[in-house]
Amino acid sequence: MRPRSIVITIVAGVTAIAGPAAAMEFVAPPRPHVTHAAEEPAPSTTVAPPATTAPAREHREPVTTLPAPPPPAPTTTTTVATPAEPAPQVLKMACAAGHPDGLPAVRCEWSAAAGAARYLLVRKAGDGTEPQPIWSGRDLNHVDRAVVDGTGYGYAVKALDAAGRVVGGGGPVSVRCCGDVPPPPTTAPKPAPLPTISMGCTAGRPDGVPAVRCEWAAAAGAARYTLYRKSGDGTEPQPIWSGTDLNHVDKAVVDGAGYGYAVKAVNGDGALVGVGGPLSVRCCGDVPPPPPPAPVQTMTVACVAGRPEGIPGVSCQWGAVTGAGRYQLYRKSGDGTEPQLIWSGTDLNHLDRAVVDGAGYAYAVKALNGDGAVIGAGGPVTVACCPVGVG
Repeated sequence: MRPRSIVITIVAGVTAIAGPAAAMEFVAPPRPHVTHAAEEPAPSTTVAPPATTAPAREHREPVTTLPAPPPPAPTTTTTVATPAEPAPQVLKMACAAGHPDGLPAVRCEWSAAAGAARYLLVRKAGDGTEPQPIWSGRDLNHVDRAVVDGTGYGYAVKALDAAGRVVGGGGPVSVRCCGDVPPPPTTAPKPAPLPTISMGCTAGRPDGVPAVRCEWAAAAGAARYTLYRKSGDGTEPQPIWSGTDLNHVDKAVVDGAGYGYAVKAVNGDGALVGVGGPLSVRCCGDVPPPPPPAPVQTMTVACVAGRPEGIPGVSCQWGAVTGAGRYQLYRKSGDGTEPQLIWSGTDLNHLDRAVVDGAGYAYAVKALNGDGAVIGAGGPVTVACCPVGVG
């Protein structure tokens, strides 16, 4: 009799994991069931159903529970305190109203502020308007001239750093413009009288031309003089000359017209240092009658026709005349034409070769002084041209 085989049936248990933080539970498999079966040549691999005669006893292993992870660390918030900006500096400030140079003004000044790059001055008028900036700069004072007498104003100043932040301030300071106003002078002071320059003007005819000559005395400190002339037509005096001389001859005048003359003296800066005139004068005195013509002297003239060097010619000569500057020789042909000037000079003779044989001619001579006036005359002398054999 062969031994019986024992078949062990293992029913696997269930292992379950509930999550990362959950405990792991292990359930042991049920006890094996023993079954008596017939002898077989080899163990069977068939899994038999569980026996119903005896229930399997459940074995439980101890449950091992893993500790839960520690809770997250609490969040720590760090607050960095911002340092408070320093309080603006308090500036000392004063304003005073007055009349510098006779004009209403308010002058404000203030102390310096550390770190200030510039200052801003604001003004508030008494009409309730908002303060308005009136000046900005680096000075520690300002004179406000845009003010009106009898009006009240409020002034304040701000100190600003390079970034434009306020680092100090002063005011407001109230002031009424602008103190006692000096009364206007009852009478304007009269300017000091200018020195009077002695002056004289005379009309005449120097060189026969109408003219007015004015002369004057020197003025102390004068660098130049200007002569003015006013015509009788009512126009304003016009400067007609300027220089350093003490006289001037005005030739831009007309006979029978009246003129007024005045002179002014100025120093090197152009300031007036003396005046002379006005003087009235009528141009240009009595016109002298023309001088009578000088008496004409009678001249002796002689003319001879001939053939000097074989060429026909007429030689004329005459006597000298006192005061004569030159002589003129005239010739008249027998054709009835007017006498023609054929020569002029200082000699007392002339040879006329512009003649023709057989023609008759008449010659006359005139003596002229330096002004061109005739002071001597001779002729006419008649001559026939030109006999043969006369040299």
